[in-house]
Amino acid sequence: MARINLIPEYIMTRQQRRRHLQRWLAPMAVALMCVLMMLWLTFSQRVEASDVQSQTDQFLAQVKTFQQKLKEAKAKSVQLRDQMERADSLRGKRAWTKIIAVVTQCLPKSAWLTSISTDPTSPSKVRRTQSASIQAGNAIKCDEVVTIDAARKLRLLGYTAGAGEPHDLVRRLKTSGIFKSVTLTHSRRQDVLDGSYFRFEVICAW
Repeated sequence: MARINLIPEYIMTRQQRRRHLQRWLAPMAVALMCVLMMLWLTFSQRVEASDVQSQTDQFLAQVKTFQQKLKEAKAKSVQLRDQMERADSLRGKRAWTKIIAVVTQCLPKSAWLTSISTDPTSPSKVRRTQSASIQAGNAIKCDEVVTIDAARKLRLLGYTAGAGEPHDLVRRLKTSGIFKSVTLTHSRRQDVLDGSYFRFEVICAW
């Protein structure tokens, strides 16, 4: 049976173009949606990365502040430990009350002291060194050695009426046994107030 198409040709051409356009628009729409989704994901990731970077910067700033405070606290701790070690060294070196009592007992009757001082007058700075020791298992351990140059001598200055009394003082101090050596550095006659006395200096070392 013969078919007769009564639709005008220009209408058929238009319909054909519309079908071609629809076949092209569908993939393009899908591709556009994919591109928009990728752009949105990229933007979201960038915003999230920016937030993470901001948080990281704040965290690093806090860490830097804590490190500075820790450094200051450590320096203060070392300073306080040095002061404690210096004080312990001075307390443990000699019983000062006992020394002064012995010196007073050894003074001749006509003698008096004008000054009692240590040499050096104050302990020097703390020196720290490392000492290596081998333990079981051939392990090497480094121990910290603290050295403080505390007072090693006692300097006595005073006056006496007799020329031989400074020597008598030296003899008594030696007999006390608390000093390693006792030396009379000088004894000179000098006018003091209403009389003439012998000014002496004695160095006691331990």
